[in-house]
Amino acid sequence: MSHSTPHYRFDPADPVAPTTEEWGALSEAERAAVVGALPIIVEHDFMSEGDAHARITLEAAEMIRNHFGSRGGGPRRHYIGKSIMTWYPGERGFAPDLFVVFDVDDHERDSWVASTEGRRLDIAFEVLVKGDRTKDPERNVSWYARLGIPEYFVLDGANRRVHGFRLTASSPGGRYERIVPQLGRLWSEVLRLDIATEGRGFRFYTGEARVPTSEEVGQRLVDLAMDEARERAAAELARAELEAERSALVDRLAALEAQVASLLSQ
Repeated sequence: MSHSTPHYRFDPADPVAPTTEEWGALSEAERAAVVGALPIIVEHDFMSEGDAHARITLEAAEMIRNHFGSRGGGPRRHYIGKSIMTWYPGERGFAPDLFVVFDVDDHERDSWVASTEGRRLDIAFEVLVKGDRTKDPERNVSWYARLGIPEYFVLDGANRRVHGFRLTASSPGGRYERIVPQLGRLWSEVLRLDIATEGRGFRFYTGEARVPTSEEVGQRLVDLAMDEARERAAAELARAELEAERSALVDRLAALEAQVASLLSQ
């Protein structure tokens, strides 16, 4: 079927998601066709970023997932998207480096279509590793605020800084207010976590505790396994030493009994 309907016109050269009104007028089959037609890649939204960009993005996603539960489960259901096309009603697609949506099921997706999901992004992140990429954050600060994304953070690896923006009840005209750092950390109301620079990347904190990356979780499991192995080995050694001592005592007792019996027989 055609992706254009009497209620919605799809333009492959300039794809825009249906408005809320257009979406409501579409049948289930028409909605499925429109979702299938929306691109999962928009060329101008993707560029080669390099290993540092991938590392920072992956570590941030891992820390969020480790804090809220693996594979989107408890303590709070969530989905984490990394550079996937996102479509809001009546808007062109965009692809945050990282975003989180709470209270949804976690499964593989080609794109996030707000009308289909029934949920919009709770928080979005941009990762910068090149000093000349200011256009994305500047554009997104106004765009994401207009879209109503509650929080937007820029993880600036080039300058080792975190920039945060939040919609508040007092935000004038749907504009972001800049989040002011406190002792070098920025507080995320959405995640209920602090964010700060650390080493070559960034770190999330819950109170004073560092939220671990998956590599750190894995290393902790290895360390625990090694500790348990050492404890088992020590216990086995102690049991072996006790058994050796018991055997020696039995032999000594048998020798003494033999000596007593010899003396009594004289």
